[in-house]
Amino acid sequence: MPTVLLRLRSPAVAVTRAAVQRATTPSSSASPRASPSSSTSRTMASSATTNPPPPSTILGVEHLPLSTWLPTPPADLQPPLPTTPTPHVYDIVIIGGGYTGLSAALHLHRHHRGRSVALLESEFAGFGASGRNAGHLTPTIGKDLPTLLAMHGERKSIGLVRFAEASVRAAEANLSELGIDAEYVDTGNIVVAVHASHERRLRGASRVAARHGLSVEYLEAAEMRRRGIPRAFVGGMVEQCGGTLDPGKYVMGLRRATIRAGVPLFEGTRVAAMKDGTDGVTLTTADGAVVKAGKVILATNAFAPGLAKPLGGLMVPLHITLAETEPLTQTQIDLIGGWKSREGLYTAHEVMESFRLTARNTIAFGSKSPRFERGGAVRGWSGAAQLGPVIQSLRDRFPELPDLRVARTWGGWIDITLSFVPVVSVLDKRTNNVHYAIGYNGHGIAGASLLGRVVADAAVGEPNEYLPLFQSKLPIPPEPFKSLAVRGLLGAFQWYDRRLDAQLRKMRASA
Repeated sequence: MPTVLLRLRSPAVAVTRAAVQRATTPSSSASPRASPSSSTSRTMASSATTNPPPPSTILGVEHLPLSTWLPTPPADLQPPLPTTPTPHVYDIVIIGGGYTGLSAALHLHRHHRGRSVALLESEFAGFGASGRNAGHLTPTIGKDLPTLLAMHGERKSIGLVRFAEASVRAAEANLSELGIDAEYVDTGNIVVAVHASHERRLRGASRVAARHGLSVEYLEAAEMRRRGIPRAFVGGMVEQCGGTLDPGKYVMGLRRATIRAGVPLFEGTRVAAMKDGTDGVTLTTADGAVVKAGKVILATNAFAPGLAKPLGGLMVPLHITLAETEPLTQTQIDLIGGWKSREGLYTAHEVMESFRLTARNTIAFGSKSPRFERGGAVRGWSGAAQLGPVIQSLRDRFPELPDLRVARTWGGWIDITLSFVPVVSVLDKRTNNVHYAIGYNGHGIAGASLLGRVVADAAVGEPNEYLPLFQSKLPIPPEPFKSLAVRGLLGAFQWYDRRLDAQLRKMRASA
Protein backbone atom coordinates (compact mmCIF):
# COMPACT_ATOMS: atom_id res chain seq x y z
CA MET A 1 0.00 0.00 0.00
CA PRO A 2 1.63 3.26 -1.02
CA THR A 3 2.25 5.78 1.68
CA VAL A 4 4.66 8.58 2.30
CA LEU A 5 7.62 6.75 0.85
CA LEU A 6 11.33 7.27 1.18
CA ARG A 7 11.75 11.00 0.78
CA LEU A 8 14.95 12.69 -0.17
CA ARG A 9 17.17 14.91 1.84
CA SER A 10 20.66 16.35 1.79
CA PRO A 11 23.14 15.56 4.56
CA ALA A 12 23.87 19.09 5.74
CA VAL A 13 21.61 19.03 8.78
CA ALA A 14 22.63 20.55 12.06
CA VAL A 15 23.13 18.10 14.92
CA THR A 16 23.66 19.14 18.49
CA ARG A 17 26.99 18.40 20.08
CA ALA A 18 25.22 16.95 23.11
CA ALA A 19 23.35 14.45 20.97
CA VAL A 20 26.58 13.16 19.45
CA GLN A 21 28.29 12.99 22.82
CA ARG A 22 25.42 11.00 24.30
CA ALA A 23 25.45 8.67 21.32
CA THR A 24 29.10 7.83 21.66
CA THR A 25 29.53 7.69 25.44
CA PRO A 26 29.65 4.03 26.44
CA SER A 27 27.17 2.68 28.92
CA SER A 28 28.36 -0.59 28.09
CA SER A 29 27.23 9.43 -15.32
CA ALA A 30 24.37 9.16 -17.02
CA SER A 31 25.05 9.32 -20.74
CA PRO A 32 22.81 8.69 -23.76
CA ARG A 33 22.76 5.16 -25.09
CA ALA A 34 25.57 4.56 -27.51
CA SER A 35 24.45 3.90 -31.06
CA PRO A 36 24.88 0.24 -31.95
CA SER A 37 27.37 -0.69 -34.58
CA SER A 38 26.34 -2.02 -37.94
CA SER A 39 26.35 -5.52 -36.42
CA THR A 40 23.86 -4.31 -33.76
CA SER A 41 26.39 -5.17 -31.07
CA ARG A 42 27.28 -2.93 -28.17
CA THR A 43 30.01 -3.41 -25.59
CA MET A 44 29.48 -1.97 -22.14
CA ALA A 45 32.48 -1.86 -19.84
CA SER A 46 32.07 -1.74 -16.09
CA SER A 47 32.58 1.70 -14.63
CA ALA A 48 33.08 0.39 -11.12
CA THR A 49 35.21 2.73 -9.01
CA THR A 50 37.51 1.43 -6.32
CA ASN A 51 36.26 2.51 -2.91
CA PRO A 52 38.60 4.02 -0.34
CA PRO A 53 39.03 1.92 2.81
CA PRO A 54 36.01 2.19 5.11
CA PRO A 55 36.42 4.22 8.31
CA SER A 56 36.53 2.19 11.52
CA THR A 57 34.49 4.76 13.45
CA ILE A 58 32.28 7.74 12.65
CA LEU A 59 31.64 10.27 15.42
CA GLY A 60 33.03 7.65 17.79
CA VAL A 61 30.48 5.04 16.69
CA GLU A 62 31.74 1.73 15.33
CA HIS A 63 31.36 1.69 11.53
CA LEU A 64 30.56 -1.70 9.98
CA PRO A 65 31.78 -2.27 6.41
CA LEU A 66 28.84 -4.67 5.92
CA SER A 67 25.92 -4.33 8.36
CA THR A 68 24.63 -5.38 11.76
CA TRP A 69 22.65 -8.14 10.02
CA LEU A 70 25.69 -9.51 8.17
CA PRO A 71 28.78 -8.75 10.26
CA THR A 72 30.91 -11.15 8.18
CA PRO A 73 30.66 -12.83 4.77
CA PRO A 74 29.07 -16.29 4.71
CA ALA A 75 31.35 -19.17 5.67
CA ASP A 76 30.51 -21.13 2.52
CA LEU A 77 31.56 -18.58 -0.10
CA GLN A 78 31.01 -20.08 -3.52
CA PRO A 79 34.00 -20.22 -5.89
CA PRO A 80 34.25 -17.64 -8.67
CA LEU A 81 33.56 -18.47 -12.28
CA PRO A 82 36.73 -20.19 -13.54
CA THR A 83 38.66 -19.06 -16.56
CA THR A 84 38.47 -21.77 -19.21
CA PRO A 85 39.85 -22.17 -22.77
CA THR A 86 36.34 -21.96 -24.21
CA PRO A 87 33.45 -19.74 -23.06
CA HIS A 88 30.91 -20.90 -20.51
CA VAL A 89 27.48 -21.20 -22.10
CA TYR A 90 24.12 -20.63 -20.36
CA ASP A 91 20.62 -19.88 -21.56
CA ILE A 92 20.19 -17.19 -18.89
CA VAL A 93 22.78 -15.42 -16.76
CA ILE A 94 21.70 -13.33 -13.78
CA ILE A 95 24.08 -10.56 -12.70
CA GLY A 96 23.58 -9.59 -9.06
CA GLY A 97 22.88 -11.74 -6.01
CA GLY A 98 20.41 -9.67 -4.00
CA TYR A 99 16.68 -10.17 -3.53
CA THR A 100 15.98 -9.60 -7.23
CA GLY A 101 18.65 -11.94 -8.59
CA LEU A 102 18.04 -14.73 -6.08
CA SER A 103 14.26 -14.51 -6.53
CA ALA A 104 14.73 -14.67 -10.30
CA ALA A 105 17.03 -17.69 -10.00
CA LEU A 106 14.60 -19.57 -7.78
CA HIS A 107 11.66 -18.72 -10.04
CA LEU A 108 13.50 -19.96 -13.13
CA HIS A 109 14.44 -23.16 -11.30
CA ARG A 110 10.85 -23.80 -10.23
CA HIS A 111 8.96 -22.78 -13.35
CA HIS A 112 11.36 -22.83 -16.30
CA ARG A 113 13.46 -25.92 -15.64
CA GLY A 114 14.36 -26.52 -19.27
CA ARG A 115 16.81 -23.61 -19.32
CA SER A 116 20.35 -23.51 -17.98
CA VAL A 117 20.83 -20.66 -15.49
CA ALA A 118 23.82 -19.18 -13.66
CA LEU A 119 24.10 -16.31 -11.18
CA LEU A 120 27.19 -14.09 -11.08
CA GLU A 121 27.85 -11.93 -8.01
CA SER A 122 30.81 -9.58 -7.66
CA GLU A 123 31.16 -10.05 -3.88
CA PHE A 124 28.78 -12.50 -2.19
CA ALA A 125 25.03 -12.88 -2.46
CA GLY A 126 23.47 -10.35 -0.08
CA PHE A 127 26.45 -7.98 -0.08
CA GLY A 128 24.48 -4.98 -1.35
CA ALA A 129 21.28 -3.32 -0.17
CA SER A 130 19.61 -6.70 0.43
CA GLY A 131 21.89 -7.29 3.41
CA ARG A 132 22.07 -3.68 4.62
CA ASN A 133 18.51 -2.30 4.75
CA ALA A 134 16.45 -1.63 7.87
CA GLY A 135 14.21 -4.69 7.54
CA HIS A 136 10.79 -3.12 6.94
CA LEU A 137 8.67 -5.50 4.85
CA THR A 138 6.11 -2.99 3.66
CA PRO A 139 3.53 -2.78 0.87
CA THR A 140 4.67 0.70 -0.08
CA ILE A 141 4.94 1.90 -3.65
CA GLY A 142 5.06 5.41 -5.07
CA LYS A 143 5.71 8.62 -3.12
CA ASP A 144 2.28 8.56 -1.49
CA LEU A 145 -1.19 7.53 -2.62
CA PRO A 146 -2.47 10.98 -3.72
CA THR A 147 0.71 11.58 -5.74
CA LEU A 148 0.51 8.09 -7.19
CA LEU A 149 -3.04 8.75 -8.37
CA ALA A 150 -2.07 12.12 -9.83
CA MET A 151 0.93 10.73 -11.72
CA HIS A 152 -0.48 7.41 -12.93
CA GLY A 153 -4.25 7.64 -12.83
CA GLU A 154 -6.66 5.54 -10.79
CA ARG A 155 -6.53 2.31 -12.80
CA LYS A 156 -2.75 1.96 -12.85
CA SER A 157 -2.38 3.22 -9.27
CA ILE A 158 -4.73 0.58 -7.89
CA GLY A 159 -2.85 -2.02 -9.92
CA LEU A 160 0.40 -0.85 -8.36
CA VAL A 161 -1.15 -1.03 -4.90
CA ARG A 162 -2.36 -4.57 -5.53
CA PHE A 163 1.13 -5.46 -6.72
CA ALA A 164 2.64 -4.00 -3.52
CA GLU A 165 0.38 -6.11 -1.35
CA ALA A 166 1.11 -9.20 -3.47
CA SER A 167 4.83 -8.54 -3.12
CA VAL A 168 4.56 -8.75 0.66
CA ARG A 169 2.77 -12.06 0.29
CA ALA A 170 5.54 -13.24 -2.06
CA ALA A 171 8.18 -12.47 0.56
CA GLU A 172 6.10 -14.16 3.25
CA ALA A 173 5.73 -17.22 1.00
CA ASN A 174 9.51 -17.35 0.59
CA LEU A 175 9.93 -17.32 4.36
CA SER A 176 7.45 -20.15 4.93
CA GLU A 177 8.08 -22.34 1.87
CA LEU A 178 11.87 -22.13 2.05
CA GLY A 179 12.01 -22.51 5.84
CA ILE A 180 13.75 -19.17 6.44
CA ASP A 181 13.78 -17.95 10.04
CA ALA A 182 14.26 -14.21 9.58
CA GLU A 183 12.68 -13.16 12.90
CA TYR A 184 9.63 -11.93 11.01
CA VAL A 185 7.05 -10.01 13.03
CA ASP A 186 3.91 -9.59 10.94
CA THR A 187 2.31 -6.73 12.85
CA GLY A 188 2.58 -4.18 10.05
CA ASN A 189 4.30 -0.83 9.73
CA ILE A 190 3.02 2.62 10.68
CA VAL A 191 3.68 5.80 8.74
CA VAL A 192 3.90 8.08 11.76
CA ALA A 193 3.19 11.76 12.28
CA VAL A 194 5.40 13.89 14.50
CA HIS A 195 3.77 17.22 13.54
CA ALA A 196 0.26 18.50 12.79
CA SER A 197 1.13 18.85 9.10
CA HIS A 198 1.95 15.14 9.02
CA GLU A 199 -1.36 14.31 10.65
CA ARG A 200 -3.31 16.22 8.00
CA ARG A 201 -1.41 14.52 5.17
CA LEU A 202 -1.82 11.02 6.60
CA ARG A 203 -5.51 11.47 7.38
CA GLY A 204 -6.05 12.52 3.78
CA ALA A 205 -4.10 9.55 2.44
CA SER A 206 -6.04 7.20 4.72
CA ARG A 207 -9.37 8.50 3.39
CA VAL A 208 -8.21 7.95 -0.20
CA ALA A 209 -7.07 4.42 0.71
CA ALA A 210 -10.37 3.63 2.40
CA ARG A 211 -12.30 4.62 -0.73
CA HIS A 212 -10.36 2.01 -2.65
CA GLY A 213 -10.70 -0.72 -0.03
CA LEU A 214 -7.04 -0.85 0.92
CA SER A 215 -5.82 -2.42 4.16
CA VAL A 216 -4.81 0.75 5.99
CA GLU A 217 -6.37 2.91 8.67
CA TYR A 218 -5.46 6.10 10.48
CA LEU A 219 -4.60 5.79 14.17
CA GLU A 220 -5.38 8.72 16.42
CA ALA A 221 -3.17 9.54 19.40
CA ALA A 222 -5.23 7.49 21.86
CA GLU A 223 -4.87 4.34 19.72
CA MET A 224 -1.15 5.00 19.30
CA ARG A 225 -0.80 5.14 23.10
CA ARG A 226 -2.89 1.98 23.52
CA ARG A 227 -0.48 0.17 21.22
CA GLY A 228 2.47 1.48 23.22
CA ILE A 229 3.92 3.45 20.31
CA PRO A 230 6.52 5.97 21.60
CA ARG A 231 4.90 9.28 22.51
CA ALA A 232 6.77 11.46 20.00
CA PHE A 233 4.59 9.86 17.32
CA VAL A 234 1.22 11.59 17.66
CA GLY A 235 -0.71 9.66 15.01
CA GLY A 236 -0.14 7.41 12.07
CA MET A 237 -1.42 5.41 9.14
CA VAL A 238 -0.98 1.71 9.81
CA GLU A 239 -0.22 -0.65 6.94
CA GLN A 240 -1.68 -3.89 8.21
CA CYS A 241 0.11 -5.99 5.59
CA GLY A 242 3.76 -6.78 6.31
CA GLY A 243 6.00 -6.15 9.29
CA THR A 244 9.70 -6.26 10.13
CA LEU A 245 12.38 -8.91 9.72
CA ASP A 246 16.12 -9.49 9.77
CA PRO A 247 17.06 -8.70 6.16
CA GLY A 248 20.38 -10.50 6.42
CA LYS A 249 18.72 -13.72 7.50
CA TYR A 250 16.19 -13.35 4.70
CA VAL A 251 18.75 -12.88 1.93
CA MET A 252 21.00 -15.61 3.32
CA GLY A 253 17.97 -17.92 3.34
CA LEU A 254 17.36 -17.14 -0.34
CA ARG A 255 21.04 -17.75 -1.00
CA ARG A 256 20.94 -21.15 0.71
CA ALA A 257 17.80 -22.09 -1.22
CA THR A 258 19.47 -21.13 -4.51
CA ILE A 259 22.53 -23.24 -3.76
CA ARG A 260 20.35 -26.11 -2.55
CA ALA A 261 18.34 -25.96 -5.78
CA GLY A 262 21.52 -26.52 -7.75
CA VAL A 263 21.56 -23.14 -9.51
CA PRO A 264 25.25 -22.33 -10.15
CA LEU A 265 26.18 -19.33 -7.98
CA PHE A 266 29.56 -17.81 -8.71
CA GLU A 267 30.64 -15.35 -6.01
CA GLY A 268 33.64 -13.06 -6.24
CA THR A 269 32.85 -12.78 -9.96
CA ARG A 270 32.68 -9.20 -11.23
CA VAL A 271 31.41 -8.74 -14.76
CA ALA A 272 33.76 -6.23 -16.39
CA ALA A 273 32.17 -6.01 -19.84
CA MET A 274 28.93 -6.95 -21.52
CA LYS A 275 28.46 -7.15 -25.30
CA ASP A 276 24.88 -7.44 -26.51
CA GLY A 277 24.32 -8.59 -30.07
CA THR A 278 21.88 -10.40 -32.31
CA ASP A 279 23.47 -13.75 -31.41
CA GLY A 280 23.17 -13.28 -27.64
CA VAL A 281 25.24 -11.64 -24.93
CA THR A 282 28.95 -12.05 -24.24
CA LEU A 283 30.10 -11.37 -20.68
CA THR A 284 33.72 -10.99 -19.64
CA THR A 285 34.66 -11.08 -15.97
CA ALA A 286 37.42 -9.10 -14.29
CA ASP A 287 39.44 -12.34 -14.11
CA GLY A 288 39.08 -12.95 -17.83
CA ALA A 289 36.40 -15.65 -17.85
CA VAL A 290 34.01 -15.45 -20.79
CA VAL A 291 30.33 -16.38 -20.75
CA LYS A 292 27.96 -16.72 -23.70
CA ALA A 293 24.35 -16.15 -22.64
CA GLY A 294 21.13 -16.21 -24.60
CA LYS A 295 19.58 -13.77 -22.12
CA VAL A 296 20.89 -11.67 -19.24
CA ILE A 297 18.96 -10.45 -16.20
CA LEU A 298 20.62 -7.36 -14.74
CA ALA A 299 19.74 -7.37 -11.03
CA THR A 300 22.25 -4.91 -9.60
CA ASN A 301 19.85 -2.01 -8.84
CA ALA A 302 21.89 1.12 -7.95
CA PHE A 303 25.00 -0.44 -9.52
CA ALA A 304 23.29 -1.21 -12.86
CA PRO A 305 24.71 1.80 -14.76
CA GLY A 306 28.19 0.37 -14.22
CA LEU A 307 27.42 -2.16 -16.95
CA ALA A 308 24.50 -0.47 -18.69
CA LYS A 309 25.12 3.28 -18.79
CA PRO A 310 21.69 4.14 -20.26
CA LEU A 311 20.14 3.07 -16.94
CA GLY A 312 21.88 5.99 -15.27
CA GLY A 313 19.34 8.15 -17.07
CA LEU A 314 16.46 6.46 -15.25
CA MET A 315 17.64 6.48 -11.63
CA VAL A 316 19.38 8.46 -8.92
CA PRO A 317 21.66 6.38 -6.67
CA LEU A 318 21.69 7.46 -3.03
CA HIS A 319 23.81 6.23 -0.13
CA ILE A 320 21.72 5.62 3.01
CA THR A 321 23.12 5.57 6.55
CA LEU A 322 21.60 3.34 9.24
CA ALA A 323 22.50 2.75 12.87
CA GLU A 324 21.64 0.56 15.84
CA THR A 325 21.53 1.25 19.56
CA GLU A 326 22.69 -0.93 22.38
CA PRO A 327 19.95 -3.29 23.70
CA LEU A 328 17.20 -1.61 25.67
CA THR A 329 16.32 -2.89 29.12
CA GLN A 330 12.68 -3.66 29.87
CA THR A 331 12.61 -0.49 31.98
CA GLN A 332 13.72 1.55 28.98
CA ILE A 333 11.12 -0.10 26.76
CA ASP A 334 8.44 0.72 29.32
CA LEU A 335 9.66 4.34 29.45
CA ILE A 336 8.93 4.82 25.75
CA GLY A 337 5.46 3.28 26.03
CA GLY A 338 6.07 -0.45 25.64
CA TRP A 339 6.01 -0.76 21.81
CA LYS A 340 3.88 -3.84 22.44
CA SER A 341 3.54 -5.25 18.91
CA ARG A 342 6.88 -3.96 17.59
CA GLU A 343 5.41 -2.33 14.49
CA GLY A 344 7.94 -0.78 12.18
CA LEU A 345 7.77 3.03 12.16
CA TYR A 346 8.71 5.55 9.51
CA THR A 347 7.91 9.21 9.56
CA ALA A 348 6.01 11.43 7.12
CA HIS A 349 8.96 13.80 6.73
CA GLU A 350 10.01 14.77 3.23
CA VAL A 351 13.02 12.57 4.01
CA MET A 352 11.69 9.81 6.19
CA GLU A 353 13.17 8.60 9.43
CA SER A 354 12.75 4.89 10.16
CA PHE A 355 12.72 3.10 13.51
CA ARG A 356 12.13 -0.49 14.55
CA LEU A 357 12.65 -2.62 17.63
CA THR A 358 14.70 -5.68 16.76
CA ALA A 359 14.50 -9.19 18.21
CA ARG A 360 17.48 -8.33 20.42
CA ASN A 361 15.67 -5.24 21.78
CA THR A 362 17.87 -2.74 19.99
CA ILE A 363 16.47 0.14 17.95
CA ALA A 364 17.58 0.04 14.30
CA PHE A 365 17.06 3.43 12.69
CA GLY A 366 18.18 5.79 9.96
CA SER A 367 17.38 6.86 6.38
CA LYS A 368 17.49 10.52 7.44
CA SER A 369 20.35 11.88 5.36
CA PRO A 370 20.97 10.34 1.93
CA ARG A 371 24.22 11.15 0.16
CA PHE A 372 24.40 11.82 -3.58
CA GLU A 373 27.69 11.71 -5.49
CA ARG A 374 28.16 14.06 -8.41
CA GLY A 375 27.31 12.37 -11.68
CA GLY A 376 25.50 9.56 -9.89
CA ALA A 377 28.72 7.78 -8.96
CA VAL A 378 28.35 4.82 -6.60
CA ARG A 379 31.34 5.13 -4.29
CA GLY A 380 32.33 6.14 -0.79
CA TRP A 381 31.02 5.46 2.70
CA SER A 382 28.93 7.18 5.34
CA GLY A 383 30.49 10.08 7.18
CA ALA A 384 29.81 12.49 10.02
CA ALA A 385 27.55 14.62 7.81
CA GLN A 386 25.29 11.60 7.30
CA LEU A 387 25.44 9.97 10.74
CA GLY A 388 24.97 13.21 12.68
CA PRO A 389 21.38 13.82 11.52
CA VAL A 390 20.56 10.13 12.01
CA ILE A 391 21.67 10.33 15.64
CA GLN A 392 19.74 13.56 16.11
CA SER A 393 16.57 11.86 14.84
CA LEU A 394 16.91 9.23 17.57
CA ARG A 395 17.27 11.95 20.23
CA ASP A 396 14.29 13.88 18.85
CA ARG A 397 11.92 10.90 18.81
CA PHE A 398 13.07 9.19 22.02
CA PRO A 399 13.74 12.02 24.50
CA GLU A 400 12.93 9.60 27.35
CA LEU A 401 16.24 7.81 26.60
CA PRO A 402 18.86 10.59 26.53
CA ASP A 403 21.71 8.24 27.44
CA LEU A 404 20.89 5.39 25.08
CA ARG A 405 24.13 4.60 23.27
CA VAL A 406 24.40 4.22 19.52
CA ALA A 407 26.47 1.07 19.17
CA ARG A 408 27.15 0.77 15.44
CA THR A 409 26.46 2.26 12.03
CA TRP A 410 26.63 1.12 8.42
CA GLY A 411 25.34 2.16 5.03
CA GLY A 412 24.43 1.05 1.53
CA TRP A 413 23.19 2.18 -1.87
CA ILE A 414 19.61 2.43 -3.07
CA ASP A 415 18.20 4.05 -6.18
CA ILE A 416 15.31 6.44 -6.76
CA THR A 417 13.27 6.92 -9.94
CA LEU A 418 11.41 10.11 -10.86
CA SER A 419 8.09 8.27 -10.68
CA PHE A 420 9.01 6.61 -7.35
CA VAL A 421 8.01 3.34 -9.07
CA PRO A 422 10.40 0.56 -10.22
CA VAL A 423 11.18 -0.01 -13.89
CA VAL A 424 11.28 -3.48 -15.46
CA SER A 425 12.27 -3.45 -19.10
CA VAL A 426 14.80 -4.52 -21.73
CA LEU A 427 17.99 -2.62 -22.52
CA ASP A 428 17.68 -2.88 -26.31
CA LYS A 429 14.34 -3.85 -27.85
CA ARG A 430 16.04 -4.86 -31.10
CA THR A 431 17.99 -7.69 -29.49
CA ASN A 432 15.62 -8.26 -26.51
CA ASN A 433 18.47 -9.89 -24.62
CA VAL A 434 19.31 -7.82 -21.53
CA HIS A 435 16.41 -7.48 -19.09
CA TYR A 436 16.54 -5.46 -15.89
CA ALA A 437 14.60 -4.47 -12.78
CA ILE A 438 15.67 -1.26 -11.03
CA GLY A 439 14.34 1.55 -8.86
CA TYR A 440 12.94 0.05 -5.66
CA ASN A 441 13.03 3.49 -4.02
CA GLY A 442 14.05 2.11 -0.63
CA HIS A 443 11.33 -0.56 -0.46
CA GLY A 444 12.99 -3.52 -2.11
CA ILE A 445 12.43 -6.34 0.39
CA ALA A 446 8.88 -6.85 -0.82
CA GLY A 447 9.15 -5.39 -4.31
CA ALA A 448 12.25 -7.31 -5.35
CA SER A 449 10.84 -10.56 -3.99
CA LEU A 450 8.13 -10.38 -6.64
CA LEU A 451 9.82 -8.36 -9.39
CA GLY A 452 12.58 -10.96 -9.50
CA ARG A 453 9.92 -13.36 -10.74
CA VAL A 454 8.49 -10.76 -13.13
CA VAL A 455 11.83 -10.00 -14.80
CA ALA A 456 12.56 -13.74 -15.02
CA ASP A 457 9.29 -14.30 -16.87
CA ALA A 458 10.13 -11.39 -19.17
CA ALA A 459 13.51 -12.91 -20.00
CA VAL A 460 11.93 -16.19 -21.13
CA GLY A 461 9.04 -14.50 -22.92
CA GLU A 462 6.43 -15.68 -20.45
CA PRO A 463 3.46 -13.29 -19.88
CA ASN A 464 3.24 -11.79 -16.40
CA GLU A 465 0.28 -9.76 -15.18
CA TYR A 466 2.48 -7.25 -13.37
CA LEU A 467 4.99 -6.48 -16.14
CA PRO A 468 2.94 -3.73 -17.88
CA LEU A 469 2.82 -1.75 -14.62
CA PHE A 470 6.58 -1.21 -14.59
CA GLN A 471 7.55 -0.38 -18.16
CA SER A 472 7.02 3.38 -18.04
CA LYS A 473 10.25 5.38 -17.95
CA LEU A 474 10.70 8.98 -16.81
CA PRO A 475 14.16 10.05 -18.04
CA ILE A 476 16.43 12.09 -15.81
CA PRO A 477 18.25 15.04 -17.42
CA PRO A 478 21.91 14.44 -18.32
CA GLU A 479 24.81 16.02 -16.48
CA PRO A 480 25.37 18.67 -15.30
CA PHE A 481 21.61 19.17 -14.96
CA LYS A 482 21.13 15.85 -13.14
CA SER A 483 23.44 16.76 -10.27
CA LEU A 484 22.06 20.31 -10.07
CA ALA A 485 18.47 19.05 -9.96
CA VAL A 486 19.11 16.32 -7.40
CA ARG A 487 21.05 18.58 -5.08
CA GLY A 488 18.46 21.31 -5.45
CA LEU A 489 15.64 18.96 -4.49
CA LEU A 490 17.63 17.53 -1.61
CA GLY A 491 18.33 21.02 -0.35
CA ALA A 492 14.66 22.01 -0.52
CA PHE A 493 13.53 18.88 1.31
CA GLN A 494 16.29 19.40 3.87
CA TRP A 495 15.21 22.95 4.56
CA TYR A 496 11.58 21.98 5.02
CA ASP A 497 12.32 19.08 7.40
CA ARG A 498 14.92 21.06 9.34
CA ARG A 499 12.45 23.90 9.93
CA LEU A 500 9.76 21.48 11.11
CA ASP A 501 12.12 19.64 13.47
CA ALA A 502 13.36 22.93 14.91
CA GLN A 503 9.77 23.89 15.70
CA LEU A 504 9.24 20.59 17.48
CA ARG A 505 12.41 21.00 19.58
CA LYS A 506 11.33 24.50 20.54
CA MET A 507 7.89 23.25 21.57
CA ARG A 508 9.40 20.44 23.62
CA ALA A 509 11.84 22.77 25.35
CA SER A 510 9.06 25.17 26.36
CA ALA A 511 6.68 22.45 27.56
